[in-house]
Amino acid sequence: MVEYPSSEMFGNVLGNFNKLIQTKL
Repeated sequence: MVEYPSSEMFGNVLGNFNKLIQTKL
């Protein structure tokens, strides 16, 4: 079930960053 947690975490971080950037813009 949890074979690639890094990828999921990376995706979550990327999504959060995108949201932060959009909010800042």
